[in-house]
Parts: sequence; structure tokens; C-alpha cells
Amino acid sequence: MQKHTVLTLLCVSFLLSLEANHIIFNKIVTSPDQAELVSIYNPTNSSIDLSDYYLSDAEYEYSIDQNIIQSSHYYNLPSESNFWSGFSGDFIVRFPLNTIIDSNETIIIALKDQESFHNYYGDYYSEFTVLYLQSDMLDAIDTENTIGASANLDDSYEPLILFKWDGNSNSLIQDVDYFYWGIAIEQQVGPMTYSYGVNKTGVSNYEDDTSFEIQESNILGAHQTGEAYVRKSNIENGESNPIDDLGFLGNGITGHDETSEVFKESWEIVSQAGCTVEQDPNYNPNAIVDDGSCLTGDITHTINDIVSVPTEGWTDADDYEATIMGLIVDYDDIRPSNGPEIIVLQEGTDRIDIVIWDWDVLSSDIGYMVAPGNLSEYVIIAKGTVGVYNGSYQFTVASAGNISLYDVYHVGGKSILNKWYCEGDDKYEQWYDSIEDCNQECFGDCNQITRPSIDPAPYVIIPTLGERLDYNFSFPSNSKVVVRIFDLNGTLVTSLLEKYYELPGSIKRMEDNSDWDGRNHLGQIVSPGTYLMHIETTNILSGQSYYDVAPIVVGVY
Repeated sequence: MQKHTVLTLLCVSFLLSLEANHIIFNKIVTSPDQAELVSIYNPTNSSIDLSDYYLSDAEYEYSIDQNIIQSSHYYNLPSESNFWSGFSGDFIVRFPLNTIIDSNETIIIALKDQESFHNYYGDYYSEFTVLYLQSDMLDAIDTENTIGASANLDDSYEPLILFKWDGNSNSLIQDVDYFYWGIAIEQQVGPMTYSYGVNKTGVSNYEDDTSFEIQESNILGAHQTGEAYVRKSNIENGESNPIDDLGFLGNGITGHDETSEVFKESWEIVSQAGCTVEQDPNYNPNAIVDDGSCLTGDITHTINDIVSVPTEGWTDADDYEATIMGLIVDYDDIRPSNGPEIIVLQEGTDRIDIVIWDWDVLSSDIGYMVAPGNLSEYVIIAKGTVGVYNGSYQFTVASAGNISLYDVYHVGGKSILNKWYCEGDDKYEQWYDSIEDCNQECFGDCNQITRPSIDPAPYVIIPTLGERLDYNFSFPSNSKVVVRIFDLNGTLVTSLLEKYYELPGSIKRMEDNSDWDGRNHLGQIVSPGTYLMHIETTNILSGQSYYDVAPIVVGVY
């Protein structure tokens, strides 16, 4: 049984654009050859039988002085004449009988064989329905081979048309979706005119399509190897239709003019190659194929690999290069005693000293990671030399450029400092970098924070189930800030923060263990009941104090 995966597309509203009410192209890959595919998506609420649906890239016309010399037009299929180019690189194919595309389902048409396709994409499309052009798709008519032996999608330019025909020679073709990429649709070479796009203007029994001149202003250029054309949403931007224009009738299956879509607004080119490891600093959310750019791919040793080897008999000749990863747990500067700066790196239970002799850590690009008062924790990847000093391993790093940030844990919360907000925005949902920026968008007065506030998330937490309480707090400038939790009798339960802030700001404690875990100052889970979250700020210049308080509820399971 073939598996089906729902591909969710974001929906954005545009003028003169509607949510598609038929199946649509949502991804097209033209390079490299083994990656070529056409992805078709069903955004409707119903399953659709594709038995009468066709796909073609064999659309062209050659003429001299407006006299047609040779042509291939898909809309001639009912007559079985001049509908197929016969070129080995082209195709006009029909979907297998009884192929059903369910609501919100995606079907992939792969241009190359299964082995080539899988070698490129691995298991990425393993849960999708994949139809292979040469082995699964059908010839357009039973009496002629319409799948070229080397059928592919041209990297530089080509049209792609999805259409429907019921098989009756008296019936018209209905356009379903259309895409064109690359260079100009109509090209002039001496007396010869080459046309590669879809335009049925003047063709008997069909409505006029959009002119090539307008189409050419709407197309995207050729994508590079490792990239893909991806539809931004279910909306066909700029497409003429009978809803926005009453009385309009196009050649599309729902009365649209599929050739009028503004591709450069509704599609984009994205990279499919990149780092596929989500936690990696180089992670590319659009990447399907790992191109080796992940920083984690550079790691040569774990810290345990290094420190678990005995150091007895070690000499300078035994030193070696390595790349390691770990959490910064300490920093020390012993240069006043003619020593180095040291960053202690930990991975699991193993630690190693990063030794810095020739550059200043605090003034470097990574200085913020070890700066006093920074409560965030940093996981880094470091490249350096493994050596031994006084029987202990050390890791010498030659420059700050050999240290890369891998991940950060905001255990102290995320800070927004020295910003401006609109009066009336009591929850500080919109911040501005300057009063000028604020005044441009704010209808009221623009302010900085002058009084503290505490805003716990409005829900009951059950600490025995591991639940934690998110909260935000704000404070004015030059303030010593203390955040505590009391019971209803005024007894201190625990202190969450005591820190001085020179600048006004707001702190969001919602992740990385910066929120409250429902425990008291002894580490014990508190009893069920109502408690008070309290903030007090004291201006160290004036001595003026302010406070705010909010109730919180602890439940039991």
C-alpha cells in the first residue's frame, strides 16, 4: 500500500488572487537530472480521480515570417495531430487509470528511474506517492509512444502544462495548471521565431490566453543545481478568474486563465541542498539533501575520546589536531599569573580545558559567551590542538574564528532591553528600537518602561507531571530587580531572580529551564494551592521602589 503525506501550504491573501480550487503544481525541480520532479498537490476538500489528467512539456512552435513550419500543441490531442513533438527529451503523458489524489495529498512525478531518484533524495519521499515517468505514467494515446527515451525537464527554459481531457475527440482540453521557467518564451533567431509557452489565442473554440509578452514578465529565471521552484501558497497570484472579474471565462478547468498567473509572485526558488540537522547553526529548513555544510559534520572527536586515553609518556610529538563540541561551563583568566585564558568545555560528564594564549577572549567575537552577568549557556564547536600539560589534557585554540556557536540555552530568559512601546500596550507585544520608529506607527504616546510588571501564564501547572510555568516581567532603568514567589500567608517560597539592570526592558522566561518548575528554595515540589508571583524594583539612584504581584495556581494530578 502506498503511503500518503499531507503537505500543508501557507495561505496568503492577495488582490486579484484566489485560493486554488483545483489541483496545482507546488514544486518543480529541473536540476540535477536525477533530482528532476514535478510535485502536484490537491488543495480541495475532495479526492480527485486523475484518470483523465495529462502532463506535458512538449509545447513548441517554429515559424518563419509568421508561417508555421513545425508545431506541437497539447490542445491538439483530441485530433491526434500535431500534439506531440516526437523529441526524445519531451513527453506528454497520462496518469495511470484510477489514480486518486486525496484532499491535501501530494503526488510526485519523478523524471528519472527509481534507483536514480532514491540515490539523490534517500528516504525523503518514502511516504509520498511517487510515480516514475518511464515506468508508471501512460502514453497520451494508445497508438503512439509519447514518452521520449531521455525525457527530462530542460534546465534553461521550458513550459509545463497539466490538463484534463475526457478522451472524446469532440471535447476541448481544459487547462489545470501551468508553469514556465527560464529565458524568454518567444525567441527570434534570424528569420526563425521559436515559441515554447502556452497561448491558445486565436485557436478555434478556445478563449484567448495571456500574451507571451505579458507571460514573459511573470516568469522566474532558471534555478541552479540543488535548488527548486516552490509554490509559496495555494494562491495563484494575479490569475484572471470569473470571481474577481464577473463574466470572465478562461480555458482553465474552473474558468481561470492559467497562463495569467504571476509566477514570480506566487513561486520562489529555494535551495534543496544544505545542512539537514535541525540543531546545527548551518541548518537549512528547505534542505532535503545534505551537502556536508553542517558544522557537526566537522567534529572529529568527542571529549571522552580524548580524555579517556592515559597521558603517561605523552610528548609534544603526540599532539594532534581535532574538532570537538561541548557546553561552556566555566571561564577563567590567569594571565595576571602569566598563564592563559581558559574556557572549560563539558560534554556529558567529561570536561576539557580550552587554552587561549594569543588572543583576548572577552574582546573577541565570542566574548559575549563568557561575559559576566550573561546567564545564557552556549554549546560550541571548537577546532584546535590536543596536548597535555602536567598530566592533564588541554585543547589549544589559535583564534576566535576556530570557535563556532552550535546552540544556546536562555536559562535566564530572553531579554528585550532599551526599547519603546505604544501607550496602552500593557503586555508589550510590539517593541520599537527608537522613539522615532515608535512614533511612525503609534497613534498614542511612545514610552519606555517606568514601572515593573509581572505576567505569569494564565493556567494551572502540575509540577508532579513535570509542568512548568512561563512568565514575563518588565522593569524600568537603573533598577535592582527581585522576582519571588510567596504563599498567601506572605511566606517566601523561592526567589527566581535578583539582578541589577541599567537599561529598561522585559524578560520572557518561557524556555530552556528559565521558567518556574513549581519547586521551593529547597528543591521540593510545592503543595497544591494559590501562590503569589511578586516583582520588586528599586532604583539605585533615587531609592524609589515599585512592585507588582499576580496570582498563580498549582494543581495536583
